[in-house]
Amino acid sequence: MRQRSGNAMQQDGKKAFIVTLKGTTPHTNAPEFLTNQMIKKFRQYDQTWARKNKKTFWIDHVNLVSCQQPLVPLSQQETMKKSGTALNDPITDETMVNDAAFSVVFVVNIGTPPADNTEDDSSGTSRTN
Repeated sequence: MRQRSGNAMQQDGKKAFIVTLKGTTPHTNAPEFLTNQMIKKFRQYDQTWARKNKKTFWIDHVNLVSCQQPLVPLSQQETMKKSGTALNDPITDETMVNDAAFSVVFVVNIGTPPADNTEDDSSGTSRTN
């Protein structure tokens, strides 16, 4: 059974979160770069991290659902350039005329110890805490 609340969901007793990153960038490889960096960061919070930090949860698995960078149509870019439309980044004040939008979506599965307080370690054996 799948239950969902906000960006959290639960399926077959396992908890997960949907993480969506959206933005604009002049860099053509931004979605791939963000995907690689985020997956690397998520993987740091594994069972070893949980044991070391005395946590009762960890990131069990990360699935990349979507990685898109739809390009702004050339006609729209040309129209903005010709009209002198000010399209600047609100933080850096750099022009965004040549930027492309991107969207990256992950499902982050959260691991928790079983109810009987045994947990499966990476060797495939169970141990009791």
